[in-house]
Amino acid sequence: MAVAKRCLGVDLGTHAVRIAEMAIDRGGVRAVRLVSEVLPIGPTATPAERSAALVAAVRGLIKTHKIATRKAVFSIPGQTVFVRPSVHVPKAPDPRLHQIIQFEARQLIPFPLDKTIMEYQVFETAGEQDVEVLLVAMKKETNQEFMRTIRRMGLRAIALNVSSLALFNGQEIHRFNLQEWQESSRKAGAILGIPLGLGGKAKTKQSPKLRKKKAGKGADDGKDVPKIADEAAAAVSDESGVAAEMRDLVGEDFAVGGATAFEEVRAYVNLGARSTDLAIAKAERGRCVGFTRSVPLGGAHITNAILKECGCETFLQAERVKLERTAVLSGGFEFEADKSRYDERACRVATLVCDRIIAELRRSLDYFISQPDGAAVDSLVLSGGGAHLAYLPGYIEERLGMQVATPQELGNDQIKCPSQYTDGFDFSPYRIAIGLATQGLGISPIRVNFLPAEIRGMQNLGSQYGEMALLAGMIGGMIFFSAEIATSSVSRYRRQIDEYQSLVTQAKPIQERKSKADVERKAIVEKLDPLARQILPRDYWLEFLSLIQMVKPPEVLITEVRCQPEYWDPTRTVVWIKAESEQQGAITQFVRGLKETKDRVIDAKLVSSAEPNEQSPFWVGKTVARFSVRVDVQRGDKKPLTRLAPPTPEPTPEEAAPGVMGVGGMPWGGYYGGGPPVPGGRRGYYPGGPQGY
Repeated sequence: MAVAKRCLGVDLGTHAVRIAEMAIDRGGVRAVRLVSEVLPIGPTATPAERSAALVAAVRGLIKTHKIATRKAVFSIPGQTVFVRPSVHVPKAPDPRLHQIIQFEARQLIPFPLDKTIMEYQVFETAGEQDVEVLLVAMKKETNQEFMRTIRRMGLRAIALNVSSLALFNGQEIHRFNLQEWQESSRKAGAILGIPLGLGGKAKTKQSPKLRKKKAGKGADDGKDVPKIADEAAAAVSDESGVAAEMRDLVGEDFAVGGATAFEEVRAYVNLGARSTDLAIAKAERGRCVGFTRSVPLGGAHITNAILKECGCETFLQAERVKLERTAVLSGGFEFEADKSRYDERACRVATLVCDRIIAELRRSLDYFISQPDGAAVDSLVLSGGGAHLAYLPGYIEERLGMQVATPQELGNDQIKCPSQYTDGFDFSPYRIAIGLATQGLGISPIRVNFLPAEIRGMQNLGSQYGEMALLAGMIGGMIFFSAEIATSSVSRYRRQIDEYQSLVTQAKPIQERKSKADVERKAIVEKLDPLARQILPRDYWLEFLSLIQMVKPPEVLITEVRCQPEYWDPTRTVVWIKAESEQQGAITQFVRGLKETKDRVIDAKLVSSAEPNEQSPFWVGKTVARFSVRVDVQRGDKKPLTRLAPPTPEPTPEEAAPGVMGVGGMPWGGYYGGGPPVPGGRRGYYPGGPQGY
């Protein structure tokens, strides 16, 4: 995904909106503009009111400061995002690695993946079999709501990042080296001033892991040797004497003049209005985050406590008391502060809220230390609007037992700034905004992007204008050079058309004779059609017998098939089937198969059956069961199935006597019944037949 040469970092806070505009070109990186505006709403504002206030504030800043840049990177609150750094997976090619990460995500992410936007960034370490993955996810619904607010601001979003990761990018800007970045860009084939890329799936190379010794653990087996060498190297300025000996002892990783093998582990804390973001850098030379968390406590909670304790009428009045007459009750406050300037009740409740924040920070630091690749944190760097509460840095230092700093400078001399941002300007409230802007320029260590896939696809298409123009030129050239070929092909096709036309002319008499023959044939067909409708299909019963054979199980042997017409309906016929089988299940299967033949069979019934207890000449040495099936047959087109004469009058009593032949030559007292047709009933139905038929 292409990134910008000029970009805005927009920090959408609860109390204020801060915008950092930065640019990158052949001359390096520049901080162009840093502006902010306080939101005119309180902590009880509804989501709709907050969204409207954010849109109005951003539009107001753009208009007031005449900001022409429209590409922007926005921050998402850390409480709405799941972040899991340091997920170790086996090293594999990109497609396989993506599948592995997807599998790990199902185990880690606490909500369904189909309702989630998942992003990740891979960090490779030379010489190791595993890679380290930074895994982040958020719900699609939350992302859609956030995008609806962004679209109303009049800016073009090129990325969305998490506030805690943006804080890490903003604080780690002190590591940025323009020369190294230009060199890496040239090696990757990038053009100077057009960074490599922006997205959550980029790979970042790291130097070999040289972790700091964990707090509270021993240093046996020579583990303190690098530390001793580091301290010895800092005391000399050349490679003679002790320095040369220490290099021989610890190897090439030993450095002289301050370039040590170990780095200070820093925890970055941004005190916002409604939350406190924490990001801890890993104890390595690589630019990788080791732990992040968003604590749901901030400056607004201190203001609310002052509002209740001091009896302030409005939230804005309590905010004014916090800024002007509130301090944290630290040791420095007791010995240095002019207590008459501060409100004692406000100081007390503010200290209680700060204790809760510090307790959450301690829990996070202890958890990070307990991890397999964790380490003791050496220092804590404060930023954000809440970091300026009087005596707060010293109080945190007392409670956590580590160095706490609130640097106001940007921290990197390679980044140029206008004159109004050089003398005494406080950069600490803009750390998140700066981190977002550096991601837009492509120089940040963390490049997670929650921008919807369809928007990123359009941006990728827009960044490929050069390739598209080249492709269009190639297509135009192909069309131009193929014009002559097309002309010759058209001439050849025309000659072929003329040849075919002469053939058509020669075939015209034949076509006329064919048309005349078709007319004569049609007349003959019209005369034969009535006769054909009266003639039954000769192969109907052969097809019916074939159908019986198809549905018959192998265990069934048919011994006799008889057809008996239904005189009351010439379109129907009764077929009697006598068969044998040694298995009762085969009999049931046979009858069921006949019933399922709906295109020919109306119904099929088992009229007689017995247990296998009879000998049969067809089954050598086996006992079989003989059974009879009645099948009612009818054609699908309702055409007659018989050409017999119409039914004769009902027989006299003498004709109906046993042994007298009935209609159609069927014996009334034979197999098909024990008596004549039922008077007044259907003809062809024999109540005295087998099993009641």
